[in-house]
Amino acid sequence: MLNRLKTHTFFSKIRTRETLLVSALVTLAFSFYLWVFSRNLLITGVDGPYYLIQIRSLLETGGLTYGDPPLTFYLLTFFTLLAGDITLGVKIGVSLLCALSTVPVFYVMKRLGGFSAGLLAMLLIVFSAPYLRMMTDFMKNAIGVCWLLGFTYYLHDLVFTGFTKKSLALATCLLLLTGLTHILAFAVALLFLCAYTATALVQGLDRRPILKTELVLASATLIFIVVTATFFGPLFTDFTKIFSFISALTQPRPLQPLPQQPPLPGPKPQPFGPSIADSLSIIGGYGIVLITLACGACFSYIAWKQADREASTLLAAVTISFTAISLPIIPNEWLNRFLLMFVIPTAIIVSYSIPRITTLLNPTTKPTILIILGGITLVLFATQAITIATRLNPTIGPVQYQDLADMKSRIPTNSIIVASPQGAHYWTQYITDADVGPLSPTTYQSYSHVFIIFEKSQPPPILQITRHTIIYVGKAYALAELRSP
Repeated sequence: MLNRLKTHTFFSKIRTRETLLVSALVTLAFSFYLWVFSRNLLITGVDGPYYLIQIRSLLETGGLTYGDPPLTFYLLTFFTLLAGDITLGVKIGVSLLCALSTVPVFYVMKRLGGFSAGLLAMLLIVFSAPYLRMMTDFMKNAIGVCWLLGFTYYLHDLVFTGFTKKSLALATCLLLLTGLTHILAFAVALLFLCAYTATALVQGLDRRPILKTELVLASATLIFIVVTATFFGPLFTDFTKIFSFISALTQPRPLQPLPQQPPLPGPKPQPFGPSIADSLSIIGGYGIVLITLACGACFSYIAWKQADREASTLLAAVTISFTAISLPIIPNEWLNRFLLMFVIPTAIIVSYSIPRITTLLNPTTKPTILIILGGITLVLFATQAITIATRLNPTIGPVQYQDLADMKSRIPTNSIIVASPQGAHYWTQYITDADVGPLSPTTYQSYSHVFIIFEKSQPPPILQITRHTIIYVGKAYALAELRSP
């Protein structure tokens, strides 16, 4: 009886220390991400002000200005209510939800490579330059990574721990949460599900729980897509991008820009984001992509030869799915977003590979080699992440913000702004609270006033051929009202 009590106390202490350490790393991630956002008073990234528009619309009208999967906006609205400020609420909410992505990856890698692999995986998420860029430019996509990694854990748990209703319910819930967050994260989750199922079946695992899990998840996905498309179509127009993606793959290059789907209620502008060159430079180039995926394939094979089906199945599924979305034949407007999601295979494959490499090199000095290799890896990742973090800024500065704020009182109701400087589209809409859209033959009939905002040092050509009146000239921007032809 005494021995049992001592054993229970020992494992309780281990679990307590593990919980404290995981909590400390989540806190580190949250603090680091919040620091990235807090370097600027304005919200960072291309889509930052877009989230401000959506959340303000929820607070004021109960609905979204633009049709988009709504979960992220509702979550960030909750943080806004707690913080009492939209910008601060977005910064805190995104930082916390992205920091929580480290939790499922810890438990996944703890199963595969032990406690050290789990901690290393967490730190590779924290100091991931692609994840930082995704977090500031494509917030919904970054938050979708959290649900995607949670789905990965419970899918793996269903296959290798045993089929339970609890794990199945959590896997299904997390998969649908991914769908409610972002279409690309949802597509990657479904691709991973297919790759994982195929790999598990090839490994010769028990087919019955695998196929049962696949059937439930596939049914839930189908019901989810049908229900959202039928009853909440304006919020899930992104689902039709799947067809645009397939169409783009079959088109000869150069590819045309993807068509915009009917938004809710006005057209959602196409944001400019990181190019392929930007995404590759953040990762480290295609060489890093190939090395990472090659390590995944090699260690999956080694694990298979050593009869470690658990590691082999997960590594193979991750390698296969992310190889498929990293191919250069994928159109650039999709590939640059997929490459930023390379944070997932990097965290899983690298955190597994380093402890395995130390074992293969010299088992007797494993702790020393593990500390050296892990330390070098983390220094490289942290250096790159901090470098990228210092370059992430809002698309406008305080001077431009003040110009837009001064223009607001000069723009009456029922007005439209037909153009704004690059990077200022969402900011123009958020600050002036006016419609922003293209000039069309019906614009003058639909609105009482038509304005244009431009860099005062670079008047646009339209001012040379259209009657106009200069309304305001600021330090950076100028405002003119266009007259009907």
